[in-house]
Amino acid sequence: MGVTGNTTNALLALNGLDSSPNSAVSVEGTEGGPAESGQKVAVLTRSGTQVLSSFERESTGAGGRTLLLGPISATNLDALRDLLPWLTFPTRRMEAHNLRLAGRDGPFRGRGPRRGHRDGARVRLRVPERACGQDVRRRTVEQRSMQDLFSLAGKVAVVTGATGVLGSEMARSLARSGARVAVLGRREEKANRVAGEIEVAGGESLALPADVLDTGQLKDARDALLERWDRVDILVNAAGGNVPEATLRDGVGFFELPEEALRQVMDLNFLGTVFPCQVFGAAMLEGAEEPDGCIVNISSMAASKTLTNVVGYSAAKAAVDNFTRWLAVELARRYGPGLRVNAIAPGFFIGEQNRNLLLDEEGSPSQRGQTIIQHTPAGRFGEPDELGGTLIWLCSRASAFVNGIVVPVDGGFSAFSGV
Repeated sequence: MGVTGNTTNALLALNGLDSSPNSAVSVEGTEGGPAESGQKVAVLTRSGTQVLSSFERESTGAGGRTLLLGPISATNLDALRDLLPWLTFPTRRMEAHNLRLAGRDGPFRGRGPRRGHRDGARVRLRVPERACGQDVRRRTVEQRSMQDLFSLAGKVAVVTGATGVLGSEMARSLARSGARVAVLGRREEKANRVAGEIEVAGGESLALPADVLDTGQLKDARDALLERWDRVDILVNAAGGNVPEATLRDGVGFFELPEEALRQVMDLNFLGTVFPCQVFGAAMLEGAEEPDGCIVNISSMAASKTLTNVVGYSAAKAAVDNFTRWLAVELARRYGPGLRVNAIAPGFFIGEQNRNLLLDEEGSPSQRGQTIIQHTPAGRFGEPDELGGTLIWLCSRASAFVNGIVVPVDGGFSAFSGV
């Protein structure tokens, strides 16, 4: 949302503001009565690298209010510039003459603080009386801050394959964003370790040892999760991986690939995604008049780009892509738009299964690894934590109208033709 009028002039007038730690910026206006002390408002902005918490609306006397927006100084004026577009006054105007600089001796006009009054200087943007009232209060409270938009506070997530390199990092990312996270994987010791790391970092977590190809174990895990937290909001299907026997290699071409290996890689990646969607997806519907939930499947570059030798895994992940789109349509049409299904297609990240393929014994890129890097505009492999931002976006309100897509996180690999 833009702000019209002479806002730029008002901002320029802040150039002389001092850097006193007591400085602050406030918005004043009338609402027909003083605001209740300590009432929270939904406005956030940044001060340097610090994300400020909700601001308190304080009474300034009968018929007025002050909206305390946080510290401001000559070094963090970008915070005010970030703030102004969020102010939802009907006129969308912040006139230059409504700017006031005030020291401890009272308000005054001007482009900077007076000599001798640098301590405690305050900037006040006075809001015209017509901008106040019940409508302003409602619209201000409804305004979503960026931090709140991406928050997963209060949500319950389950991550399959959370004992692997990428899955465990996804679980940590969800926990850092406020979600309670169930760590599901076949290796019980590793699941307990990941859950413990989340707890030590201040999050809430639950280890759920289970095999994604065993629906009985999945149902037991779901029941344990519901007993602990009574809900499921997010499912991340990170279980999967390649099967070496389903890959072409010296002496084994396409016609020699064993049937068992092909079935194994298809089951692990495709059915290992379908079964958790059935079990935990059903839990998202329980007791909800308007179901609300999010499923994020983990695909691969191999699903959309032809990678030599990797036939079984590529076909399985392509099936995951198709299933993602199909399930997104099915759930939204049958149960409402609150249920969303999307996928992430990671580029090349070093994990337990591909380490020997992409790196040599000294830890340098192998010949195949070098070829991949040459075709990745970023010029490197990905880091596991670089999947977190996309995952949080897909699980949060920020992507409420995003459904049925596959998001590449690949350093530009999928965009590059190699020429």
